[in-house]
Amino acid sequence: MPHCLPDSGTVLHVGCGSLRIEATPFGALGWEEIRLDIDPAVSPDLIGTITSMPEVPTASVDAVFLPKTSSISKPMRYPSLWPSSEECCDHPESF
Repeated sequence: MPHCLPDSGTVLHVGCGSLRIEATPFGALGWEEIRLDIDPAVSPDLIGTITSMPEVPTASVDAVFLPKTSSISKPMRYPSLWPSSEECCDHPESF
């Protein structure tokens, strides 16, 4: 399946829990991971939430990965977090 990810970049992994980049679509591509979670027990790089991440400078990452967060957050509650695949990628069929 084709993907639209560049070969490298920095990904903000929101709600990372114990999941590491190696187990994500970014892992095989050599991306740098910044882990953000509300739970300090999972040893994230940054403590924060999907709606409050002041330690992340604007435009400082190339991608945001939120696999768990998307299943617990309602798109209707946070519509700005859910762009269409056409806005995200030149190959929306890869989603």
